[in-house]
Amino acid sequence: TGYAFTFASNGSLTAVGSSNQSGSWSTYTDSGKTKMDISFSATDGPFESISDDWDVLSATSSKVELKHTSGGDGSIDYLTFEKI
Repeated sequence: TGYAFTFASNGSLTAVGSSNQSGSWSTYTDSGKTKMDISFSATDGPFESISDDWDVLSATSSKVELKHTSGGDGSIDYLTFEKI
């Protein structure tokens, strides 16, 4: 099942799908890299998994590609948002 995410200009974030979730997002620069923080209040499941700081690999008006490297085991996750 997929989700539709709405990133509002005020930093609020909404995911609509089989369950609805509210959260927040922001971007900033750290050590020359553009970062995106995504935060949901969920403590487990897919929303807990994407609540983190992500490196922005690329961003256009219709697509954002993100990468996160775990501080624990060094595993790498990728996340892509596309405009529908």
